[in-house]
Amino acid sequence: MLNVENLGPEEMRQLFHKKCCHCNKVKYYSHFQPKRRRGTTKPNSRCRDCQAKVDKKSYSKRKDCPLRKAAKAAYDSSRARTARNPYYRFVTNSIRSGTPAVCTEHEFYAHYEKTQCDVCAVEFEGNGMTQKCIDHCHETGRIRGALCRRCNSAEGYIRGIENAKRLVEYLEGN
Repeated sequence: MLNVENLGPEEMRQLFHKKCCHCNKVKYYSHFQPKRRRGTTKPNSRCRDCQAKVDKKSYSKRKDCPLRKAAKAAYDSSRARTARNPYYRFVTNSIRSGTPAVCTEHEFYAHYEKTQCDVCAVEFEGNGMTQKCIDHCHETGRIRGALCRRCNSAEGYIRGIENAKRLVEYLEGN
């Protein structure tokens, strides 16, 4: 056990104080939050005051993002309609995700009213792998069709027509 009575002032300072890497002030350990990792009890390298300033700056950068502002404007303008109308919900979510879909309401409902997947012809159900997904091109924003979640995920993993052709050739060759 450590005997605190026999320690000098410099040793006491090293035991109970820590230097902030941001403001370079020496403060008590209680002025430092624990690190945000599981299984560690080490204090953060910045004191609580400096960490609050850094967090505030990063939040203001994210808040001022133009895409975030566009999504918020679209959400606010159609807030009442969004909860009930799937077209407005789809457009708002696509803007928020960063890949806006470009379509008219008529084009959207032509695909939304389908009851089967365009690829595997499975009947759509509420949740799970047979849930309906409106597939759209992330480059042009054009709606391609209504797919089940499994086919939509597979199409995302393949990443393009060239890869799909190579996959078909590979499967036919074996």
